[in-house]
Amino acid sequence: MEQSIAKAIEAYFDAVWVLSLRGSKARHVHLKKALFPLNYTLCWGIEGKDYTEAALIQQGIYDPEAARMHTNERRGLAVPEIACAWSHRRLYEAMIAQGLRQVLVLEDDVAPCETAIQALPQVLRALPRDWEFCYFGYYGNERYDLGQRIKQSLYRITQPLGITRRVGRKIGRKRYPRSYAKHLSYAGFHYGSHAYALRASAAKKLIQHQQPIAFVTDILFAHLIYKAQLKAFIAVPNLFDNRSVQGDFASSVLPYALAAAKKPKRKPQ
Repeated sequence: MEQSIAKAIEAYFDAVWVLSLRGSKARHVHLKKALFPLNYTLCWGIEGKDYTEAALIQQGIYDPEAARMHTNERRGLAVPEIACAWSHRRLYEAMIAQGLRQVLVLEDDVAPCETAIQALPQVLRALPRDWEFCYFGYYGNERYDLGQRIKQSLYRITQPLGITRRVGRKIGRKRYPRSYAKHLSYAGFHYGSHAYALRASAAKKLIQHQQPIAFVTDILFAHLIYKAQLKAFIAVPNLFDNRSVQGDFASSVLPYALAAAKKPKRKPQ
């Protein structure tokens, strides 16, 4: 990462927090190289191996009933997913407790995209005053191209025949980003929690929906954006990538995406 990019990040954000586990020594070495010369703080996450689902329920950390409403096949969350969501929630709580206005959150397998990261200063300048959340790294539903238009047209043709479930034009379009500026778009329904920026207002909303834990981390982002409860954007192009989709804190679970978009049968606590 160039010095100018690191300085732009440090000047804009009150803090840069990297979520990791104490025992992930190899990842800590990776971070020192990948993020140099950026100043950041390592924040220790929850170790899933230290808990059982029963203990998390008993302590009021996890609500399996609410979680089943936001996962496919109503399976709920696995303990590692709960630990990941809890770890992110603790960051939001720390942000509020410390009175921070805006924070950049990274996971421990993140790396800046060598060419795209040069657009970061333009992304920061393009963010409007009332932004709440911005993906700096994401995947899925990245553009509304000809292929997506054709797919949506096929849905409309086959729906009356009962071949496919109903997917309205407005609903389908909401999954994809809409252009806002050269290097910034309104967010659609995306995946990934390895690199994102948020403000205090977003932190409060995320805490509210994870007390107790009911969502996979990034599915909660997409859920609130989809419901127009979070003013969110995506950087264009991706500024950060993650080395491994299944990293210590890689929380994206693609099969759960559609379930999260459905209206919950009861309001999460």
